[in-house]
Amino acid sequence: MGFAMLNPNLFFYIDRGRVILWDYEAQAQFDMDGEHLDALFRIARGKIGDVSQTTVDELYKNNILIEETTLPQDWGWDRLAHIYHFGTQMLRHKEEDKQAIDESIYLEHCATLAETTPELHRTYKGPTTALPDPDLETLKGISLWEALSSRMTSRQFGADVLSLNILSTVLYATFYAIHGHERKDAEDFGIRMIGYRRSSPSAGGLQNTEPYVLIRNVENTAAGLYHYSSRNHTLTLLGQSFDSVDLGLLLGGQMWANDVSAGVFLTSSLRKLTWKYPHSRSYRVAYIDIGALLQTFQLTCTAFGISCWMTGYFLDREVDRLLGIDRGEEISTFFIGVGTGKPHPLSKKTMEIAADVSA
Repeated sequence: MGFAMLNPNLFFYIDRGRVILWDYEAQAQFDMDGEHLDALFRIARGKIGDVSQTTVDELYKNNILIEETTLPQDWGWDRLAHIYHFGTQMLRHKEEDKQAIDESIYLEHCATLAETTPELHRTYKGPTTALPDPDLETLKGISLWEALSSRMTSRQFGADVLSLNILSTVLYATFYAIHGHERKDAEDFGIRMIGYRRSSPSAGGLQNTEPYVLIRNVENTAAGLYHYSSRNHTLTLLGQSFDSVDLGLLLGGQMWANDVSAGVFLTSSLRKLTWKYPHSRSYRVAYIDIGALLQTFQLTCTAFGISCWMTGYFLDREVDRLLGIDRGEEISTFFIGVGTGKPHPLSKKTMEIAADVSA
């Protein structure tokens, strides 16, 4: 038998005067009183002998106290990643959880949700620019396999002006509601589907990802920060551009970003997701949605032979302030850079350094 110790998969939080102990791996919560908190502090200091046997047994029963021999294996990331990974897993708490979903109950649930539908198409006030019609013929002229096999993440961008027609087509193919602004695919069965469809799949058809477009060097378009409307295929100006060096620093020092002709900051609407999927597991889905959109965006860039690069490494709070989003309802998730020039995985600076080293 090992030594008694506190379960390492625990954390505390304060909720309106209550102290909650959360075993995030077992997804169990306990409303702690002073006596049990005192017992935990004593055990943490190695003074389990000062705690009554009744309390010790209770802590063992609830997996708050464990044997040292049952410690989990080492985790490669930090504790926050551990909490996220295990805390958002689906567990079977009772035998009924293994049964098939009652689809009639699911339909009733969806009908109830329809009464409180949140805003599906984000709109902003400001100067609005209608984008050119998308060049769909070019997209039809390249096979899926050709686009997949030619796809490359590029950290090298040219100085030439990016065609507005190309940017318009990339935005349209990735973010526009190409199947219509409302879902009508189940109307024949008397079912109202909430949401709309882009070319990429999205949890519940909610399309919770919002694109904010940074224009730097695009023909016939003033530099600035815009919001792209998935409903109207337009750009609404939110603010003026900022110094080019600031972008690279904003993206964690990835200075090749300063050469992009345009960029897209992607955000996820927490309000949409939690409205339909209140379990914290839906946080995973936000990033799955992003991944599908990133692939579509990059394949479209490949069809036009332009450079595309993406990153999830940036100063979150500064990006949130730049976009003017409410951090309680919307989160920054990714950035996509796009520009002219022959795609190459290495930045110009990296190639120069590598050439000097090998010389």
